[in-house]
Amino acid sequence: MEEKIIYETEYENIKIQVIDKKYVRHLRFGNSIRQSSIKLKSPFRLQTKYIRDMVSIVDKKPNIKRVLALGLGAGTIPSHLFHRFPELQIDVVELIPELKQISHEYFFLPKHERVSIIIEDALEYVMKTDIKYDLIFIDVFNDFQIPRHLRSNKFYYRLNDILDKNGHAVFNTWISESSYQKYLKQLKNNFNKIEEVSAPKAGNHIAFCSKK
Repeated sequence: MEEKIIYETEYENIKIQVIDKKYVRHLRFGNSIRQSSIKLKSPFRLQTKYIRDMVSIVDKKPNIKRVLALGLGAGTIPSHLFHRFPELQIDVVELIPELKQISHEYFFLPKHERVSIIIEDALEYVMKTDIKYDLIFIDVFNDFQIPRHLRSNKFYYRLNDILDKNGHAVFNTWISESSYQKYLKQLKNNFNKIEEVSAPKAGNHIAFCSKK
């Protein structure tokens, strides 16, 4: 079956597309890379391995009460957590305003008081919030990397401040053989314990980082 673009818009010259192919729906930013994917018959099941790896931490933290997701995408992580934990409060920070509508209308992110979507830069939000979180998911990309200001020691220091005493930051970033050691060293310098859940030579690197 050929792909069909069912919705398209732009944000600062970035083309944002919702694409259907047979039983699957994708979010793409004008290229061949799938930012998010769902199966239309089971939209709240996680289809992408790196997302499943990120969310696997909740099996180790069954009593979570409040979660922050930096980066909305199509809303697959908030949707999954919303249905799995009926008392959980989920805050999402996203820079691109159009993704809020897209995640609700095309990827079935529930509109509910337990899901709060804040349109703002992630660094600006973490610098000013006084909320403590059990988990913080960092899944924000600019091309293939987390934006530079979200890889700074300033950002990591502030994540520690807003984590609960037993909290974890869950990072997804894109690594290469040349960048891996430098990235891992920075995580180890800024967090207490690093658990690498997925660490390929190149690709999506998933790490669970406990509060310093």
